[in-house]
Formats: sequence, structure tokens, C-alpha cells
Amino acid sequence: MTTDRLRVLMLGDFVGRPAREGLKQAYSYIRNTLNIDLLIVNAENASGGNGIVPKNAVELHDLGVDVITLGDHTFHKRAMYDFLDQASDWCIRPANYPEGTSGSGSLVWKDPRSGTLVQVCNVMGRVFMQGSLDCPFRKADQLLQEKPEACVMSIFDFHAEASSEACAFAQYLDGRASLVAGTHTHVQTADARVQAGGTAMISDLGMSGYLDTVIGMDTSVALERFISGMPRAYKLGSGTLLRLCGVLVELDCTTGKALSIEAVQLDPEACVYP
Repeated sequence: MTTDRLRVLMLGDFVGRPAREGLKQAYSYIRNTLNIDLLIVNAENASGGNGIVPKNAVELHDLGVDVITLGDHTFHKRAMYDFLDQASDWCIRPANYPEGTSGSGSLVWKDPRSGTLVQVCNVMGRVFMQGSLDCPFRKADQLLQEKPEACVMSIFDFHAEASSEACAFAQYLDGRASLVAGTHTHVQTADARVQAGGTAMISDLGMSGYLDTVIGMDTSVALERFISGMPRAYKLGSGTLLRLCGVLVELDCTTGKALSIEAVQLDPEACVYP
């Protein structure tokens, strides 16, 4: 890397083992060919497609994921309650959960090579989302106010159902954050851009897993649910189109502004590093 620029890869919702294995296969390419400095992964569905267990979080971190963000399935696995308090320096949950919730909603990551500081925040939307959540916009204001003075870059994972809310959130933070990336819908949007104030945004990163499923779940089960209207337990889907979806962003380390953003869908089999 150069000391004046930071290259960030942020990958959307990991769905089960396929996403975890795909990252293992592509990791050397990501670090060495794409020259990534900071790797952020939303892994709230990394265990069986519904929540995450500590073992899989540690697996991803040990592989080389710098920061794990979560979402509305954060607490689907009971073991995460205590774990989030222990791993809050690299694994965060939405910051606008009520006060007293386990874990932290933000952290400051330090590049081990350059010493560059980056604030990474996780916030959850409220439109069509369940639970008692504080206002994500006001929470973002608070998080930015708490950012260390030496830290000029802030990255937000905005976990939200409505693309309108994600777009509004990105525009609300334009000029104050470096990157705002939506997660949760598992479908990558086509609006990746650097806004007028210098904040890169995308309404949803998309998912990491088999794209030839129904957002990572078994197609036959999903179709039966839609057609019959009857409940049936989802199960993890399988396919042939495994992709790691997200954005590749370059940030200016002096101003904190985004220099570029590119939506990516990485094919692990094609991610070959000598």
C-alpha cells in the first residue's frame, strides 16, 4: 500500500459454509492481487445461513478478516452474548440496539503497517425491521462525535431492508463518512458511487454464497413457501454460482474522502494467486 491511500474490500452477508470456504479459496488473491489493506465482512448469517457462532467468527478472523459486522440475526445463537463482549475489538453488532446490549457497535481499526486509524461502525435500519432500535441517524451522529481526533476515516455497515432508508442514510452522512454500505437484502444494488461530499456508497453489498439460490436458501423450499403460502423451515441452498459480493474502495488517508468505489462479485475459483 501507499501511505496516502487505503484500499478496502467490504463483503456482504456471508451465507453459511459456502461463503466461508469461498473466502478461504480467494483470500491470497484478495490480499496480494487486489492489494487490500482492510477487509470487512458482514457475517451475521455465516453459520448455517441463520446467525453466527463464535467458532465461525474466530475462523474468519484467524483467516485474515480484519472486522466482522453483524445485523438482525446477531443474537440468534446464544453463545454470541458473552462472545461479543470478548471480541469487541474486531467483531461488532448494530450500535443502535438498546443500551446494555452485549458487545459494541463500533471500533477503531489500526493498520499494522502504516498506523492509519479507521473507525468502523455497524448500524441497523428500522423500516420493515423488527425489534426496538434507537434512531440510526442520531446514533450515527453520536458515533462520529466519539471518533478519535486522529481518525479521519469512518466506514458504516448500514444493515437495512429498505433501499430508500439505506440511500437516505448514505446521503445523510455524505461528507462526514468515508464509506456507507448497506447489507441485509442479499441482493447487490447498482448504485455504487462516490457522492458529492466524498462519501462512497452502495445501498446493498449483496451476499456471499451461491447466487443461484433464493438469497442463499434452498430454492425448492423457498418456492414451496411462496406458492403454497404454508410455513416450512428454510435450509441452506447449494448451487454452482458461488460469489463473494461487495465493494472495492480506495480512500484518501489525509482527507478521509473516497477516491473510488467499484462493485465486485468475486468468483473464488477464478481468484488465483501464484
